Formats: sequence, C-alpha cells, structure tokens
Amino acid sequence: DVVFDVYNVFDQRYAMEVTKDSTGNSAYKPGAPRTWMARVSYKF
Repeated sequence: DVVFDVYNVFDQRYAMEVTKDSTGNSAYKPGAPRTWMARVSYKF
C-alpha cells in the first residue's frame, strides 16, 4: 500500500481563524503551509 498526500498544493496564504475585538482590531491565525506526507506499508 502506497499513500502520498499533499495539503495546500499551491501554497496559498490563508487564515484559519479571524477574530475581531471591540475596538475593531483584527487578529489572524495563519493556515498551514504546503505539507507533504508519504506512507508505505506492507502486509504478508
């Protein structure tokens, strides 16, 4: 079994969460960058 995953393929910048306080200031939590993962497994 071979698995290969890529998250955020185009490496876009985005916010996971945006909060706004009572004074109108915004805070952003950035999203994850491009991430690669591969897995190989063998059963017998």
